[in-house]
Amino acid sequence: MSDKGKAIATTSKKRKRSKTSTPSPYATYAKNPLNEEDKENQLLPSTDLTKFPNLYCELRFSSYKKKNLNIEKKLNLPNEVRHAINTRISELGLDFVDRDLGRINISWVKEFYCNFFRANLDSVHLRGREIMITKDAIGDALLCRVGTPDTCAYQQAEVALLSMTFDYEALKRVIATLDAPWVMNLNNKKPKGMLSTYLSKEARTWQQIFAHYVLPTSHFSEISMDMLVLIGCVMEGKEVYFPRLIRHSMWRAHIRGLLPFPTLVTSLTKLADVPWEDDDVTPPPPDDDDKEVTIPWGGWVHKKLATRHRSRARAVVEAARPSSSTAAAEPSSSTAAAASLPPPPLAPEPTYLLV
Repeated sequence: MSDKGKAIATTSKKRKRSKTSTPSPYATYAKNPLNEEDKENQLLPSTDLTKFPNLYCELRFSSYKKKNLNIEKKLNLPNEVRHAINTRISELGLDFVDRDLGRINISWVKEFYCNFFRANLDSVHLRGREIMITKDAIGDALLCRVGTPDTCAYQQAEVALLSMTFDYEALKRVIATLDAPWVMNLNNKKPKGMLSTYLSKEARTWQQIFAHYVLPTSHFSEISMDMLVLIGCVMEGKEVYFPRLIRHSMWRAHIRGLLPFPTLVTSLTKLADVPWEDDDVTPPPPDDDDKEVTIPWGGWVHKKLATRHRSRARAVVEAARPSSSTAAAEPSSSTAAAASLPPPPLAPEPTYLLV
C-alpha cells in the first residue's frame, strides 16, 4: 500500500511540474505527416539533382504544379483609414505591405515550396542554388528591421493565450464594438475568433493586409484568434517581429490550398542569382473589373448595404445566446398587448460612406 501511495505522489509531482512549463506557441499547429516511405525518399537522391534536393521532393512536384498562388495586393486605402494605417506602417516597419510588387515567377514559387521539405531548413534548394530563408534573410529582403524576438508583442500574447491569462475584452475594445460577440470553441469555454462584420473598418483593412503578407488565409467572414491578436498588436502600435511569423507561414504552405508570398519568394530567389528561364511562367495582368486586386475590397468599402445572410459562424454565435423561451415571463396583460402589435422592422445594417 505504501509503495502505491508513493507512486501516486510521484505522478502528482510530475503533473504539477508540467503545468509550470510554457509549451511552444506552435505546438498544436498542423505538421507534415510523413510515412516511412517518405522518410526514406528524403534520404535518396533525385533523378534531377539540379532541380530537386531528394527523391521525396521530385515525387511530390506534380501536386505542387497544380497549386495556385495567394498573390500580394496593392494598397488603395479609403480616406477614413488611410492616416491611421499609414502611421502604423511607418512606425512599425511595415513598408513591405505597401511597395512595388514587381514581377512574379510562378515556376520559381512552385519549385521553392515543393523543395521546402523540412521545417528547420535554413535554405531551400532551387535550380542548383540555395535560397536563404532564415528570419534575418527574410527581414533583409523585406527591409523589415523593427521588432526583435524579445520585444515581439504578438509572441507575448501567444504565451498569454496558452497560459489562459489573455485579456479578450481588452482586445475587443481595440478592434471591434464593445457589444460584439465572440465565436466560441466547440466546448464554449473560450473565444476562437469573431465575425468580420463586428470589426472596425480599420481592423478589417488590417485583416486583409495580413492575409496576404503575414498570416495567409482565404477565410474573411470568421476571423481567427491569431489574426485578431496580430491586428490588435499593430493597432495599438506594439512592436511585432514579422520575419518570424512570415517564416512559419511559409512552412505551413504544405497544408494550405494556396502558396503564399510569391513576390517575396521571387525576391529571395533573385538574390541567389537563379536564372530566369524562357519557359518560366508569370501571372496574367489583373482584370481592371476585378475589385479584389487591391486592399481593401468588399461591399463594406463601397456605398451600399451589405447582403444579409446567416452564416454558419453566425449560427454558432446565436446559439450561445439565450433563446426567447428562456426569458422571464411578462405579466399576462403586457404579453397580450405585445402579441397584438405587428413585429418590429429589422434594423438596417451599418453603411460605411467614403469621404
